[in-house]
Amino acid sequence: MIQFVQATNSHIPQVLTFMEAFYAIDDYVFEEAAARVNVQKFINDEHLGRLWLLKLEDEAIGYLALTFGFSFEYGGRDAFIDELYLEVESHNEAGKELYKKSGYRTNGRILMTRTMR
Repeated sequence: MIQFVQATNSHIPQVLTFMEAFYAIDDYVFEEAAARVNVQKFINDEHLGRLWLLKLEDEAIGYLALTFGFSFEYGGRDAFIDELYLEVESHNEAGKELYKKSGYRTNGRILMTRTMR
């Protein structure tokens, strides 16, 4: 059974290791120093969301970041899975099937982003 262990500052090195491997799957840029600052900020401000290490039989196998926001469409506070070591890109058919088997569906929209750096 997979366990969710809420991340603390002591988990940051493990999270960064998973994050770097996750980003490499689809050739995303990984900047360790910036990621370290953001993970630490996120872990230490409960208003931003929650970060968990995923463990199977006491072995860390991934991480999950749930970020908090606000949606008028959905009636108030909402949450978004921003990082999931098992997250799926549109070309990952096997990953999409895994989600579908768990009851997830696409909403027909695309997520558009803009980096503000």
